[in-house]
Amino acid sequence: AVTSEKSGRVAHKSESQRCTVTQRLLLSDEVSRSDISGTTADTDLFTKCSVTEILALTAELEKSDFSDALAAPAEMRLSAVSGKRFNTREGFVSEVSGETGHLSERAFCQVTGKQVLPNELVQCAVTGKSALPSECCVSGLSGRRAVKEECFRCDFTEITVLSDEIEVSDISGKRIRCDQVVMSDLSGRAGHRSESVSCAVSSQILLLDEVFYSEISDKPANKQLLVKCAVTQKSALPIELQCCEFTGQMVLPEKLFVSDDSGKKCVCTEQSVSEASGRKGHHSEFGNCELTWKHVLQSELLQCSVSGKRVLFSECRNSVVSARPMIASLARTCEITQAVILPSERIRSSVSGLMFRSDEAVTSEKSGRVAHKSESQRCTVTQRL
Repeated sequence: AVTSEKSGRVAHKSESQRCTVTQRLLLSDEVSRSDISGTTADTDLFTKCSVTEILALTAELEKSDFSDALAAPAEMRLSAVSGKRFNTREGFVSEVSGETGHLSERAFCQVTGKQVLPNELVQCAVTGKSALPSECCVSGLSGRRAVKEECFRCDFTEITVLSDEIEVSDISGKRIRCDQVVMSDLSGRAGHRSESVSCAVSSQILLLDEVFYSEISDKPANKQLLVKCAVTQKSALPIELQCCEFTGQMVLPEKLFVSDDSGKKCVCTEQSVSEASGRKGHHSEFGNCELTWKHVLQSELLQCSVSGKRVLFSECRNSVVSARPMIASLARTCEITQAVILPSERIRSSVSGLMFRSDEAVTSEKSGRVAHKSESQRCTVTQRL
């Protein structure tokens, strides 16, 4: 008979054996055999593997760094993320690299749904989503990375950029990388720089569908800044036209002429030509001779001091007395000197009865009678005229 050193129970010696760990004598129902090493020991020294449930000495099992679970060494793994140990029941395998990690370290690609290690993912710079590099694109503009659905190709440069780096042309509807976008100073609309021009008048940036071209120089400009030639109706830049100094109309330089009378620039459609001299001028500078009715420049007319009519120089004579003009047919002559004078500048001589110019009249100091100076003389005694 033998007595158990653990429980004090008694049995035949063939029903007992010694614990290889504690060396205590135990009954056969108080010992177990390790499925790992084959060691026989006190049943209280054994624990089941949390993965395979095989029985093993507690000392033969390893503890997970993530929990209190014990498992056989063959069931333990090293995390590719943290370097910590865990058992296979607590782990996962990356569907991308085949590397293992603890379930608490597991991450998912938000595009494909694959389970992967956290360091196998990148963050989308636009949405913040975590995704596999293979599901992302890199911006050729900024070098930032984003999921493919947030990446677009610039239709002008063929460079891939992110959705927050792209604009759409308001002209063509094409996608444009943001560093090559221009905004119209006129409308605020967007377009690629190749779809814009600078206004030749204001230097504003305009989109191509906002531009009109000078019919003279073909230069681009804001339509509102173009001016139509009053003669040809062609649209032109303001600097390509000149102003008529009579009407204020803007016309092409070749549609202007210089008045022979005033030297001012005049639009050709309002030109008149003197019928007397052939000289040109604006029609406002013209009038009609009231004797011949010829259309002539105002500067070619004189006002008759007798009739008040405006007539051509050639139709007038000037009084030798006052130099005032008069129509030749209305002129009178001094009957003594034959000088041309106005009718109102004649006086009749009290001596000869002849009509003579008034500036040569003398008055008798004796009788007060008037005569031409050639009809008078001074008394040598009294010196009276």
